[in-house]
Amino acid sequence: MTPPCRIKHHIFYLFSFAIIFGLSVSAPAQTAGEKADFLIVERPAGLLIYNKYQQKLSFQQQAKLLPYQPMQVLEENAHLSDGYTPCIKVRMDNRDYFVIKDEEGNFVNEGNIGYHNLFQNCTVLQDTTEVLSNRTIFISKTPTYQSTNQSQKYFLQKGDRLLRLFSLRGYDYVMTLAVEKDFGWCNLSENTRNQSWRMVRQTARLQKGIPAEISQQIESNIQEVNFLLEQLFTYFNRESGENKPIPRWNIDATDTRITCSLNDPQYLGAFPESTRYLMNSLENAILGTPYSVFHDGGIIEVRRK
Repeated sequence: MTPPCRIKHHIFYLFSFAIIFGLSVSAPAQTAGEKADFLIVERPAGLLIYNKYQQKLSFQQQAKLLPYQPMQVLEENAHLSDGYTPCIKVRMDNRDYFVIKDEEGNFVNEGNIGYHNLFQNCTVLQDTTEVLSNRTIFISKTPTYQSTNQSQKYFLQKGDRLLRLFSLRGYDYVMTLAVEKDFGWCNLSENTRNQSWRMVRQTARLQKGIPAEISQQIESNIQEVNFLLEQLFTYFNRESGENKPIPRWNIDATDTRITCSLNDPQYLGAFPESTRYLMNSLENAILGTPYSVFHDGGIIEVRRK
């Protein structure tokens, strides 16, 4: 049986190694004006998808994938590390995934995926708009003005806000900024700007709270670390015959700061190097924003500089 001290050393070493080489090598997100390809799938939960560690997503993880959520294509014709399994490498919510394909290049379906299409050479936008009048701006699941069963076209109301993700051939692909998120193509033509819709410029009042995109970046990084901790502690508990509790970073968010702390006090300060690598990962995630990462007594905080 491996001595407990060696178990702790191995966990520390592998956790640090995985943070360096697992969380820091992701390609940077596309910025506004750049070109990118996007895969749109009506029911992505029906796909066979692996996470960045090339492990199959759990049922619960699959169920969280939103219908029609765009997947940015990183590598259209990739293979898993076995050098054999074909896949398409994509990114959603700043996380990398592998969508598995068969030998003929078709998606391996575990359910009915419905409508799906690959849109190439799209222009990344990443800005926010507001609808100025009722029943002039619509959302459609396909890039068309027609009302069909496949398009599921519906009109928006005055005051609705949209995050423009990318554009292609006169259509913008958007996400609704409401409690229930929805995705689709939108008719935000330039000749109706400031009549049917307008660009949103944040006021000082709106800037008081931490933007949703920063919160999502932080949550994504913390979830990756928690997944890694679970895998490592499960493995070493099995190897050592022990049953040490699995540490997990909890997130507490307010309007002014995001606080990350370990769930078990016995691990407070136990992984200083790994915590430093996690902080570096968070700093990279919010690079270029007015926020910074602070550390005090095992607590990590993200707040204004």
